[in-house]
Amino acid sequence: MAKADLVIKNCHIVTPTTTFNGWLAVRDGKISALGDDDSPPAAQEVIDGGGHYLLPGRVEPHIHLGVHYPFDQDVEQTSAAAIAGGTTVMMPHNRAKASYLEVYPHWERSIAEHSYCDVVIHLQIQNRQHIDEIPLYHERFGVLCYKLHLDYRVRAVAELDIEPLDDGDAYLTMKQCAPFNGLVALHCEDVEIVRYTLPAIQATGRKDLQAWSDGRPAFCEVADIHTMAYLSELTGCRIVVLHLSTADGVDAATRWTKVPP
Repeated sequence: MAKADLVIKNCHIVTPTTTFNGWLAVRDGKISALGDDDSPPAAQEVIDGGGHYLLPGRVEPHIHLGVHYPFDQDVEQTSAAAIAGGTTVMMPHNRAKASYLEVYPHWERSIAEHSYCDVVIHLQIQNRQHIDEIPLYHERFGVLCYKLHLDYRVRAVAELDIEPLDDGDAYLTMKQCAPFNGLVALHCEDVEIVRYTLPAIQATGRKDLQAWSDGRPAFCEVADIHTMAYLSELTGCRIVVLHLSTADGVDAATRWTKVPP
């Protein structure tokens, strides 16, 4: 067996299917061998695991950077916390009103200079220009995942200063992403219904937790899931529904999930 750069021995190795006592070898930055015997390859560095568990680094697929703090600062602090907790890959959902052709290179440089872990950027679609430029984002930067906040349709202009997006924008985004097998991430909520149900609850003066659910009833999430899932099927574009918040929403998403045979 070729000499390894690193061997970690005497540890409980965790794999997707089992856990066993053994050793792990690393060569050229990649796991090159695993074993459950007492004969690991020679290595430049050997670490005794002391009987502890050895797990693959975790992936955090949904965070936001640069929203409340400068991006450079947020990347450094958040990635340090991630590494301390065993997360080795962060996937922030980044947003900007300007073209990502202008903004993305800054993020890329900042990550290279300040991040302690690997970072994969997802882009939030904020306007029609972003939708039009999706093929360029994929071609130049390799971006595969694009997020749509359909729940911002009503409050987008007044409160958030972004362009409201609708089902047509979702359809166009999926059409743009389908050719390169991209992924569209969705916050599903039919806000055309919420704009009637929420004021009705607010008018009662209720402040209890149930008032939140009554103002944003579960069927609003369900209705939007069915719409987006149908558009996904129609366009051949993969989608993921983020932060499901109702049992009915989970049931709706499960009905559309394609389980491999």
